[in-house]
Parts: sequence; C-alpha cells; structure tokens
Amino acid sequence: AEKKAKNPDSRRLIQAAKKTFLKNLALGKEETTTELQVPRLNLTETPPADLNAGVWRKAAVFPAFYKMGNRNQKSAYNIVCKIFHDGRNLFLGTTVKKNKEAFFTRNQAGQKRDVFPAGDHVEFFFTNARDGYYYHLAYDLRGNRYDAKLTDPSWNPEWEVKTWTSENQWGSVAKIPLDTLGVEI
Repeated sequence: AEKKAKNPDSRRLIQAAKKTFLKNLALGKEETTTELQVPRLNLTETPPADLNAGVWRKAAVFPAFYKMGNRNQKSAYNIVCKIFHDGRNLFLGTTVKKNKEAFFTRNQAGQKRDVFPAGDHVEFFFTNARDGYYYHLAYDLRGNRYDAKLTDPSWNPEWEVKTWTSENQWGSVAKIPLDTLGVEI
C-alpha cells in the first residue's frame, strides 16, 4: 500500500500505521498466553456483581495482570477476574481496585463501538483453534465497548457488559454468546 500511494499525505499515514502495527507486534511477542479451563456452571439467575458470591465462587480465576510489554511490572491496580460459561454464554466478572497512588481515568459513556476505550479498561483476547481467529474484546468503567475479529473493528457481535463504580474500585459483568467467539458446545 505504501508503494502504491500517490499522495504524500496518504503515504505518511500508511507509514505511521505500519510503524504502530510493528511496535504492537513486537510488544505482543513478549506476551504469553494464559490458558484456563473454563467451568460450565448452571445459572438460575443473573450472576451477581459481587465476585465472592453465588455462581462466581465456582468460576475459574485469571492469574495476575501485568502491563502489556512488561511481564515484570504488575498492574497499578488490584484486579480480580473470573470466568465461566453456561453452555450458551461466556461470563466475565472483574473487580478493579486502585492502590494508594493510582487513580481512575474515566471517559464519557456512549463512545462509538469501533473506537478503543481510552483510559482505564480491561481487555481480553480469545483464540479459537477451530476457526483460527482471535477475538478482541475491551470495555471501560463507563461500559464503552470495543470488539474486533482479528484486526477488524467493524465486527460487532451481540454481547453486553454491566459496570459499577465506587470511590476506590469499579467492576463489571460481561455476557458474551459463545457462538460469537466461534465456540459450539
């Protein structure tokens, strides 16, 4: 694309996008993949916001969270993330507590879906060996969502997230249909 661009501004834009892509690709090579056995749990009601209550007690727990590109630097926040499925949907529950030095950055609610949430957010990458795709889901404490299949942000599946905030923490419960991620059970 860079070689075919006739307009110098277009060429510079392509070069900047390429530079950002290569930087993120290099950071991604330093990351490791976490594999979890996600339990199937029967739901009789909507999962509670409290990750220590109800069905969450039997959910799988993600290990520690780190800054992207630096596995030696833990997140500035105390993050708890749990996951389970009910055969139709994947449920992600998170609680993010700030440390003494940290503070939350908040965006306005209602951000466009194809725009990555700036400020404090959680993000997940799911891979599916069956179809070879990876799925990227992210959301912030205002409930702004981002999703992409591979690098295509126009992929907008049906999924929902409910968030809550308090003075020193925020939390969420996300519900993602398994077939959205190419999973059939």
